[in-house]
Amino acid sequence: MITINKSAISIIFGVCSLSLVAPVIAGSYKGEVPPSALSGIYLGGFGGRGSLNDFQVTQSGVAMFSPTLNAEGIGSLTEPLAIDATGNVDTNSVGFGGLHLGYEWLVPSWVVTPAIELEGIYFKKTFDTELDNSSIVLTEHDFDDSFPTKTAVVLVNVVFQLNCFHMSLLHPYIGIGLGAAKLSINGADSSQVNPPEPNTNHFNSDEDSSDWTFAAQAKAGLRLTLNEHLRLFAEYRFLYLGNTEFTFGSTTYPTHVPTTSWKVDFDNMYSNAGVLGIEYKV
Repeated sequence: MITINKSAISIIFGVCSLSLVAPVIAGSYKGEVPPSALSGIYLGGFGGRGSLNDFQVTQSGVAMFSPTLNAEGIGSLTEPLAIDATGNVDTNSVGFGGLHLGYEWLVPSWVVTPAIELEGIYFKKTFDTELDNSSIVLTEHDFDDSFPTKTAVVLVNVVFQLNCFHMSLLHPYIGIGLGAAKLSINGADSSQVNPPEPNTNHFNSDEDSSDWTFAAQAKAGLRLTLNEHLRLFAEYRFLYLGNTEFTFGSTTYPTHVPTTSWKVDFDNMYSNAGVLGIEYKV
């Protein structure tokens, strides 16, 4: 069975829309629009939707069981229990938005017009996963975790626009970018579901954490020049975020064995997305 990604549909729709509008726009010009009408400084805004890959999540810590706690009726183990639970976050759909500030060089004799951009991207998503820590000590030890996550990405892009085929209004382009991303988690929840521990969040002493990581992207699209100040664009983007590590608070309930703080690792993340946007020459 052939599966059509929603992002791909968005890209095709955007490109087709630009192609249909171009002849109408062209009719309003007495002369030909320069190959790169927005040379110089420009501002851009965009939004899109894409799919995030499934990725692994690891939660680790130590439950400080002891003979004393066992005697007090808190737990049944007499030695500290190391926890290294793993699970996967399934593929997710996510919407996002962003802005960029760019500078484009106009060299009439060049087939390719280069530009550099400073770009910011933002999205938020709650990642839910089931984690398993089964071992010879506990044959069943499962957690149900939730991580409400806000992601801010800052990139420096290099963009190359193609000016050829006698196209005065429509211009294909490609770009690559490098930068950093900050993932902030607020209100994380880790519930033990097997053996069940109702109304217990293992991160209860500190449910918030954040981390920075490496970010990179590649994009390809099509621009439609409206006039000497405005142009529209539709593009495909691939965004990569490196692995991240978060530290949450220890479990502190009167009737629960105390724990160390919790380390949670997110594996590498990437997205495939379709984007529509507008740019304005200052």
